[in-house]
Amino acid sequence: MNSDLLVFLGIFWFAGLSIGWFFRKGISLLGLIVLICFLPVFKAVSIIDWWPFTTAFVFGLLIHTWKPLYKKVQQL
Repeated sequence: MNSDLLVFLGIFWFAGLSIGWFFRKGISLLGLIVLICFLPVFKAVSIIDWWPFTTAFVFGLLIHTWKPLYKKVQQL
C-alpha cells in the first residue's frame, strides 16, 4: 500500500472512531445529534463503496461501540 492510500484509510478510521466515541456508553441524544451532523461522512463512505474504506470506518466505529453492543447481546 502506498502512503496516499494509508492517509485516506486513516481519515475514514478516525471518522468512525470519532462517531463511535459518542456511543461509548450506549445510545444518547448527543450521539444522535452527531449522527445527523456526520451524515455527509456516511454518504461519502456509501458512495465510494470500496471495501478498504468501509472496513477502516467500521473498525474505527467498533473501537468505542463494541462494549455496549456486547452488553446488549448478553442481555438477550
